[in-house]
Amino acid sequence: MAVTTARIWAYDGGDRLQARVTVALPDPELIAPLNEAPAGATTLVPWGSAIQVLKEEDHFDILFNYVPPGGVGLLIVSLHKAIRTLKHGAERPFVEVRLEGERVGELSNVTSVHLLPLLEHTETIGETALAYAKITGSALAAQLVLRAAKASEISNDWLSGGPHPAPKILPWATEYEVPPAYAT
Repeated sequence: MAVTTARIWAYDGGDRLQARVTVALPDPELIAPLNEAPAGATTLVPWGSAIQVLKEEDHFDILFNYVPPGGVGLLIVSLHKAIRTLKHGAERPFVEVRLEGERVGELSNVTSVHLLPLLEHTETIGETALAYAKITGSALAAQLVLRAAKASEISNDWLSGGPHPAPKILPWATEYEVPPAYAT
């Protein structure tokens, strides 16, 4: 199911009603993901503000295969809690970003703090957290920007209403059957 925001404006001009509807749509290359969501029990985190993925340059060999010809696209990535051991032996959790099961980057310590409670929640209920990521690149380099809501921005209704599976991508076809409700 596709979801977006819209604004409805109406004004009663006396002899006639004036109205306008504005629908928020992303750029065409960001409407549908380029890849399928991983199999298994997953939940797609709600769209949120942009979060830069770090160290993606270390994984260009993987990301290169996902950069679309136009240079910009949308991917579904999985988010995982990982632990980094510091020099003095202390452990610090952070968020690792994976694409098709392969590590493609991580989030900063500051940003990870905002998503870790959500990852711990999904892990507790046996699900893997997924998020959308915008890939921008060329044959020389690629950049990933995660679009995921922070734990503090997610409602209790959303948490209790899961799982929230990622959309399925239909295989390429010359024509598709359209449900009667959508036929003109």
